[in-house]
Amino acid sequence: MTINQARLFEKACTGIDTDETEAKYVNCGKLSLVTDPRTPNKPPVALPAFDVSILLDISDTTVLKRVASLKSDKSKPSQIEQEDNSQNSDVEIIEEMTDLARDQVLHRISGFLHTWPKLENWFSDHQNTLMKVNAETEESIVCKTVKEILIEEIDKKRNKRSVQEKSPEEKALPVKPQDLLSPISVTPSLIKPGTAEWIYVDEPLPKEIPDFLVPYWEMVENVYVNTTKTVLRCLRDEQYSMIYYLADIRKNFQDYLKHPDHKQEFVSQWQSDFNSISDDLREDEETKAELHQRITDLRDLLWDICDKRREEAEQERSDIMNDGWLRDHKGIAINHFFSLMQVEVDRFQDTKRLLHDYYRAMEGKIPTEDRQDFTRLPLLDIVDKEQKEDQNESRRIPLVSYKLPSLETNITKSKSKATLLKNVKDENFSENVVVAFGKDETVISDTWQTAVTAVSDMVRAEVQSKEVKEEGEKQLQVKEDLKSSHTVSSKSTGKDTKDTKKSPKSPTKKKGSSSTASAAEGSPVPLTSEELKKQKLTLKIQQEYFAALKHEEKATKTRLKLIKEKALAYVEELTMKAEETYKDMEKWLGARFLAEMSSVEKLIEVGRHHIESSSKIQYEMNLEETDFFISTDVKVIPDPVPPPQVPLIETSESSTLTISQLNTLRKHFLQVAPKGR
Repeated sequence: MTINQARLFEKACTGIDTDETEAKYVNCGKLSLVTDPRTPNKPPVALPAFDVSILLDISDTTVLKRVASLKSDKSKPSQIEQEDNSQNSDVEIIEEMTDLARDQVLHRISGFLHTWPKLENWFSDHQNTLMKVNAETEESIVCKTVKEILIEEIDKKRNKRSVQEKSPEEKALPVKPQDLLSPISVTPSLIKPGTAEWIYVDEPLPKEIPDFLVPYWEMVENVYVNTTKTVLRCLRDEQYSMIYYLADIRKNFQDYLKHPDHKQEFVSQWQSDFNSISDDLREDEETKAELHQRITDLRDLLWDICDKRREEAEQERSDIMNDGWLRDHKGIAINHFFSLMQVEVDRFQDTKRLLHDYYRAMEGKIPTEDRQDFTRLPLLDIVDKEQKEDQNESRRIPLVSYKLPSLETNITKSKSKATLLKNVKDENFSENVVVAFGKDETVISDTWQTAVTAVSDMVRAEVQSKEVKEEGEKQLQVKEDLKSSHTVSSKSTGKDTKDTKKSPKSPTKKKGSSSTASAAEGSPVPLTSEELKKQKLTLKIQQEYFAALKHEEKATKTRLKLIKEKALAYVEELTMKAEETYKDMEKWLGARFLAEMSSVEKLIEVGRHHIESSSKIQYEMNLEETDFFISTDVKVIPDPVPPPQVPLIETSESSTLTISQLNTLRKHFLQVAPKGR
């Protein structure tokens, strides 16, 4: 059997489909104080479809052994088969069923193991009729145990049925005023307010009461909804501002790590001094030693600049962490959650007042004036001390101190490089984050506890005031009964004295009258049907009132708990994001410092190579941020001046004319024959 088959079996037995019934009466989410009697009530909790469900608890190994024993029993010849053909056919059917069960035993075991967990929950929780029997014992013992369980359940059902048949026939006991005025909790009813069987009080109200309570409730609901929306909008704005703030400090810190320094000036000065040494001295060992010392001094100078930049970056990171912006806005977000709790407490107090006036008017009494002040939950004090002194006089909301330990101490301002150990800082940072979150959690939990306690105190005070009032009415009723009985006895005594004066010889009559007075003094005053009906109506109204109050108390506490959990999750997420951002900043700082140190080492290596090779550095050496490179576009050594050009002198030979001779000859030819003829 699967869980779906079990539900179908339940539907076939009871005629009720629990899934459709629950889906039909889904809560629409509308805020309500008590169940409207005009709307369809939720169906009552259905009785279990089964009186008892028995599980034969047996191991798989025992099942397999018993199946194997069935196989061995089948191999034995049966005498019944040889006696009667009808019996033979029955035996064949049993054997076929046995074979089928043996073939399917492994499949059935695996199917049972797969479906039983859900079935067990359904039988245990939904039906609440599951009983387990150890089936690994002998068959007779198992049958006896199952029989006892069934007999016991049958007896219980019979006794229950007999009790229900006798209950309508019982006669009502005489009613006394003391019993009717007793507290509600003394005689609990089987049918409670909120169930389907409960019939709500629908007494007519004065016209002024609905005219006042309906707008009042609408105003309460509008204030509740609008304030909740406003606070949630503020929480979203705070969340967005936190995201933007963390992104901004990340970007600004990265930009800060890239700010320029003066390392390139010292590198250019050293390169100029190195190239200014004459070539004759470069091969000298003392000159090389001097140049090595100079480049060592340059390395130390560059290292000092890198260390100083790292300290400045660490101080910048510490200033970002200690600027107070994140702490203040975290406090603002926590105050928003406290405002949500305050809204819930205010709505509960307004609801309690409305219920009190509604049911008091239904009793025919005039609503009393509520002199109880609204409960104010404390908020976190995130204002500066100077501003705080100016606001002390006009403060109406209580404030609690919100002093958290700094995430980083200011030790970095005074300590040197040797004392700034990375692992110690990480450990202190983690501890401070844990302490800060622990204090936030404590503040949130304390405020939530204050709100829950305030709600419980209001309900408790209402119950106690009702009990005190009932006790006073009870004592007043007793006094009135005694007074009325005393008046009756005094009248009878005066009548007896007059009779004595008229006839002094009638002692029997006097004796009878005195006994009548004593009887009137001891017997309770009989209640009329109208008074009895009124007392029952008052009792029912009080039951409805306190049931509605308890329902609202439970709903308010549930929402307060949800707000507390959301506040803790919000603060934890914000703290973790801030911690992640600060760790990323530290990681970037360390990576930047290592990259700068590595570039300095490369520069020193190139410089020592040129010292050992006794050569000048022709191109400019650049050390920019975390990179070192040699720019081949810029030469720091000018090219040598070319030698002056020597004028060419042509020498004449015996058989060859020179150029000047040829030019002279050409001029003569032009004079002799200008046209070339």
